[in-house]
Amino acid sequence: MRFRRSGDRPGGKVDFHSLRTTFVNLVLESGAGIKEAMDLARHSTPDMTLNVYGRSRWERKAELVDSMAETVFSDMENEPSTITEPERKVACSESYLNSAELMVGRPNH
Repeated sequence: MRFRRSGDRPGGKVDFHSLRTTFVNLVLESGAGIKEAMDLARHSTPDMTLNVYGRSRWERKAELVDSMAETVFSDMENEPSTITEPERKVACSESYLNSAELMVGRPNH
């Protein structure tokens, strides 16, 4: 079965596996623990939930790295520092870019 997105551009396929994948990822990104996601998907093992249906998104990983950098730099705000706000933002961006460069290839998901 095929569908079209707005603007009549080519869309993607909709099948049972893609719907389950979307469901599992929405559950996980909504804050559910692994056991809750596994139960809601009616999987018997966490391996099935995480390795067959679970996906990581580059946008979400970027948000997590930014959040971590904010936490680290906010702790440093209590200490005397010479780093400026623009320098801090560049450092946060560079830390994400450097971590991405360490990965071997960009995943398909």
